[in-house]
Amino acid sequence: MTLFNEYGNPLSLNGVLIYVNPLAVTLEPNKKHIKTRSMSENYHERVQKKWNKRYGTRQVPLMYKTEMGIIAHPAIVEKIEKELI
Repeated sequence: MTLFNEYGNPLSLNGVLIYVNPLAVTLEPNKKHIKTRSMSENYHERVQKKWNKRYGTRQVPLMYKTEMGIIAHPAIVEKIEKELI
């Protein structure tokens, strides 16, 4: 879905089109396990997997660039619009 400005033109940032997609999110753990020098990488990953199961994950909005333009979450597009206006 393309967002349009008040003049009816597609929203763009320095000539690059911005497409709005509510699925542009990444999963991030609610609680992160801190790896110390004495822990092996396998141990750290195993504990982080258990913490993800116990404490869950949250969806964090993101934006990324593709060949056709920028794909962004609506929350990020709102922030961009506020900064541009």
